[in-house]
Amino acid sequence: MSQFHQRQDIPCSYETERSVIGAILLDNGCIGDADDLKPEHFHHAIHRMLYSLILEMWSEGCAVDIVTLHNLLDSRKLIAKIPGGIGFIAQLTDGIPPRANMTHYVKILHEKKQLRDIIVASDRAITKALQAEKPEAILKDLEASTVKISSETTVKDADIFLNVEQFTSRYRGDIEWRVDGAIEIGTNGTLVGASGDGKSPAIRALAVCLASGMDWLDLRVKRARTALISREDYPGTTSRFIRRFIDGTGLQASDLRLKDWLYIHSREQKQTLFLDNPPDLRLLINNLKRLKCEFAIFDVLNVLHTKDENDNSEMRKVMSSVDLIRNEVGCQVMILHHAKQAARENNDIVDASRGASAVQGFAEFKWRIKTEDEDEGLRSIRFKVKSGFAHKPIFFKIIDQPNGGVTLERQEPPQKEAKKKRAASAVGD
Repeated sequence: MSQFHQRQDIPCSYETERSVIGAILLDNGCIGDADDLKPEHFHHAIHRMLYSLILEMWSEGCAVDIVTLHNLLDSRKLIAKIPGGIGFIAQLTDGIPPRANMTHYVKILHEKKQLRDIIVASDRAITKALQAEKPEAILKDLEASTVKISSETTVKDADIFLNVEQFTSRYRGDIEWRVDGAIEIGTNGTLVGASGDGKSPAIRALAVCLASGMDWLDLRVKRARTALISREDYPGTTSRFIRRFIDGTGLQASDLRLKDWLYIHSREQKQTLFLDNPPDLRLLINNLKRLKCEFAIFDVLNVLHTKDENDNSEMRKVMSSVDLIRNEVGCQVMILHHAKQAARENNDIVDASRGASAVQGFAEFKWRIKTEDEDEGLRSIRFKVKSGFAHKPIFFKIIDQPNGGVTLERQEPPQKEAKKKRAASAVGD
C-alpha cells in the first residue's frame, strides 16, 4: 500500500456516505438522485458493500429497506462482516435530513473520489519519477489519468431547465416597468451620450427618483434601493447636484426617505475601483450585497476598468465582471458610456456607443442622450428596449429654480414647437 493510502486524512466523508445509504433505505426515490454514484464513490468498505447490494436489489426490482437489506446480507452470510449487525443497519436511517439534500451529498462523494483518484495518480507519478523513468512517459500517464478522472467522475446537479408551462407561469404576462416605457424590471442596460450632453445630471436625478419612487421626467418609477457609483466627476459636483435636485422637488430629503434607499460611492471613498481588478470587484459586490441593492448605476464606464475599450475580447472580460455583480447581488445594472464623435449627427441608439460592441451586447435596454440645441439647453433621450414597447423620445431642459434647486422639465419636440410658433405667427398676421 502506498504512503498516501496509509494516511489517516485520506479524502472521504463517513457521515455523507452513511446519509446517502440511509436516505435510500427510507425513500427508494433517492436512488434516482444518486443514479450516477458507483460503489467506488464510497471509501469505507462496509458502505461500499451495502451500496453494491442496494444497486443489485434495485436492478432486480426488489424493494430496498432495512429488512430486505438485512435479509440479503444474512442469506449471503455477510452480516458477520458488519459490526453491530442489524443494529448498525437500522442506525443508518437515524437523523437523516430531507431528500432535497441528496444532490449536495452526491456532489460531496464525487469530489472526495476525485481527490482520492488524484492522489493515486500522483502517487504513481512520484513512484515512476523516483525510479527515473522518462519524464515524457510520466507526463503522458498523468495526462491520461487527468482525462479519465474528469470523464468518469461526474456530478448530477440540479435541473436547470423548466418545461414551457413551468417557465411561462413564473413570469408576468404583462411588462413590469422600473421606469415606465424605459426600463423593465429585471433588465440591464446602458445610457450613451457625448461629453456635455448631460448624462450624469440626468442619471443623478434618476437615482433620486428610483430611491424615492418619484416620477422622472413625468415617467412613472417603481421604487428601488439604489446605488450610484459616481467616479468620473469631483464628488462635490455630484453632491451639489443631488442636493439641488432634491431642493427642486420642494421637499426635504427626509420627506423622500432617501437615507435607507440611496447610496453613493465616489473616488473620495476609494482612490481606485476597477471592475477588472478581482479585489476591487469583490469589495464592490460585498458592499452592494450589504446594502441589499436593487439598482446599481455606474458613472462612467471608461474610469471603471483598465482594458482597451476598442478590443472586444478585453471588454468582454469587463462585462463579465458586470454580469457577476448582477448575478451575485441580484440587482439591475445601468452603465453610462461615452458616445463616439461620429454619432453626433444622427439619432441612432445602437451604433452610438464608443468602442467595442461587447458593451452594447450586454444591454437589454439602451438609452441615448443628445444635445439638440446647445444655446437653448435642449436635450433628448431616446429609448430602446428588447420588449419592443419603448417610450417615445423625451425632450427636456435642466432648469435652475429661484430657490437654488434644479429640475428636469419635459419640453415639446423641436418640430412641434416650431409648428406652434408658426401657428401663433399666422394668428398674429
